[in-house]
Amino acid sequence: MMNVNKKTLFIAISAVLSFTVAANDYVNDDKEPGGWHFYVDPSKADPPPPPPPPPAPKQSPNTDISSDPNKPMSSAWLRENFPKFVDYAIDNPSDENTQRVRFIHRVMMDKASTFRDSWVKDVMENPILNETGREQTEFGRMAKNESRRVGEDKALAEIATKAGVWFFYRSDCPYCKKQAPLLSRIENERGIDVSAISLDGGPLPNGYFQNFVIDRKGVAKKLGVMRVPAMFLVSMDGKDIIPIAEGLQSFSSLKELMILQAKNNGYITEDTFNDASSVETIPRASDIKDIDPVRSLNDSDYLNNIIRQKLFDQQKELY
Repeated sequence: MMNVNKKTLFIAISAVLSFTVAANDYVNDDKEPGGWHFYVDPSKADPPPPPPPPPAPKQSPNTDISSDPNKPMSSAWLRENFPKFVDYAIDNPSDENTQRVRFIHRVMMDKASTFRDSWVKDVMENPILNETGREQTEFGRMAKNESRRVGEDKALAEIATKAGVWFFYRSDCPYCKKQAPLLSRIENERGIDVSAISLDGGPLPNGYFQNFVIDRKGVAKKLGVMRVPAMFLVSMDGKDIIPIAEGLQSFSSLKELMILQAKNNGYITEDTFNDASSVETIPRASDIKDIDPVRSLNDSDYLNNIIRQKLFDQQKELY
C-alpha cells in the first residue's frame, strides 16, 4: 500500500475548498411555472377543457443556473463528489484512485481558470462594476489629493464654527503626551478649539494645554471613557457630545474622524464630506426592490439590466 504525498493531498483538499466557494454563486431552481386558475360553472354539464400551460419563462441563452448534481463535471457534481474521491483514494491509494483525484482536480482548476478569464474580461469591458476604477494614475492621485486638501480645509473650517474638541488625558499617560502636540496643531492650524481635561488633576508633562481643567464631576466616566487619550466633538452649546476616538491617533486620522463624525451628525453636508474624502464616491446598488423572483433566476438580462440601471441612476446623482 502506497503512502499519499501530503503536499498533493493538501493541494487537492484546498482545491475542494476554493471550488466550493466559487460554486456557491450558483443557484438551484427546480420549480416549474405555476398552473392556471380558472372558474368552472357548476351548472354546465360539460366544463371546458383547461387551457394549455403557460410558456416557460424566457431564459437568456447564456444562462445556466441548474447546476445539476447528477450531471458529471458540473459544479454541483464536483462539489458533491470530489471530497468522496479524495477520501476513497486516501483509504485505497491505488494508481487509478489517485489519478482520478488528480484528473478531476485538473478539471476543477481549468474550470476555475476559465471563469477567472471571463471575470477579468468583464472587468476590462464593464467599468461600472470595476471598483478598482477608484485607483488612479499618479497624476490623477496628485490632482485628487490637492482637491481633497482644499475640501478638508473647508470642512474643518466649517466644523470650527459649530463645535470644539474635548481631550481627556492623564498626566502619566505616554500616549496622551504624544497626542497633545497633534491636537495643538488641530487648534492652531484649523481653528478648532481644544479643551484639555485632566483625569488625575495633573498637567501634561510636555507643557501643552496649560489651561487645562480637572474632571471633578466624573464626566469621562459618564461618557464611558475606557482609555486615554480620548477625544470628543462637542457642539458650541454643549448639547451634543460625539465620540471621535480613544487611543493615540495620527494627525490625518484625527482630521478624518472629526470630518466623518461631523458629517454623521449634520455639522457638514454630504457634498462637503465627499470633497474632503480620500476615497472616490462610487455608485451603489444595495436597495433594489420589486424584482420578479422567477425572471431573476431564469433571465440573466433581466437582472443585469435592473442592477445596471440602478448603478447608472446613482452615477447621475453623484455627478
